[in-house]
Amino acid sequence: EKPFAVLWSVQLYADVFDVWANAGILAIGGDWFDVNYYSGRRPYRYDPFSDGTMAANMLAEFYCKNMAGRPADHAGITIHPTIGGRATKRHLGIVVPEVRANLNNANLVQAKVKACTNGADVPVVSSYKSDIEAATVQTQATISKMINSKVTTIACMCDPIAPAFLTTGASQSGYYPEHLIPGIGDMDYDLVGRLYDKQQWLHAFGPSQFPVPVPLDDSDTGRVWRAEGKSGHPCGGNGCGLIWSHFALLGTGLQQAGPRLTPLTFERGILSSPPSGGIDPRTVLAKFGPNDYTALSDAKIIYWNPVGTSPVDGKSQGAYVALDGGRRYQPGQIPSNLMAKIPVR
Repeated sequence: EKPFAVLWSVQLYADVFDVWANAGILAIGGDWFDVNYYSGRRPYRYDPFSDGTMAANMLAEFYCKNMAGRPADHAGITIHPTIGGRATKRHLGIVVPEVRANLNNANLVQAKVKACTNGADVPVVSSYKSDIEAATVQTQATISKMINSKVTTIACMCDPIAPAFLTTGASQSGYYPEHLIPGIGDMDYDLVGRLYDKQQWLHAFGPSQFPVPVPLDDSDTGRVWRAEGKSGHPCGGNGCGLIWSHFALLGTGLQQAGPRLTPLTFERGILSSPPSGGIDPRTVLAKFGPNDYTALSDAKIIYWNPVGTSPVDGKSQGAYVALDGGRRYQPGQIPSNLMAKIPVR
């Protein structure tokens, strides 16, 4: 059909986006891939979230400033009989899809943590194939590797479903590590967090790229939905926020391209768009620039409250709590005194 652009909100299958780029078709999606999977495919690759390189840098920054070299005091009382309890010094493990665009991000975190601990903590990296039929077997292998490596803290740099298998497998193995949320994969959305094993997610915290949530009726999608004369809000509990962000990016590029639409005028329009948001915690800092083809450029810090009420749906079935009212940080700005603000459960 010779499309000008394809929108696909998915965090997997990087090679598919390359097929479109090689055919001269713009693609918006493929969230949180290595930065080179955007800038290296110019002018055909964009995303409304951050690239995975920025997310990896912020994850490593949070860990190095707040957690490295200290006891895993936000894990379970007994992490595992072979590992010890909360007095055990932290050792990071990273779970990641077996895709180069994602593995590069995990390897970056590994290198930065190794550097900031002078080699005392070299994170264990465990990859998996995105195959739902093999998920249970792969989970068992991953959990065994983490336990045998005496990992106290796991960062699942994953798609949103993988932690459901991972946390269930951990509880079945009597393993209760800290869960360091990486700010990718949509797992930091309240309704997604409820999918994970409750015993495990008591110990979940970390960076989050999403803004502080608002009721669906107050979201952009809800407002537009009602302005069209419809009742309620679209997409159920999802609210269509992910789809909306991709269409909003496309619309910005089309508008900024001017009367002659080509991939190069689209690129020029996107990269010259002024920054927006990021001051009110209900918004994110969206900005582009040279070699920066992804919008989201900051993060807040959150933890999971298992009895919290989510503003998204008003239900007390668990919700993320943002530290300091949802204050947002750009890379290099994360303070080093945050763990004391996160409850030990």
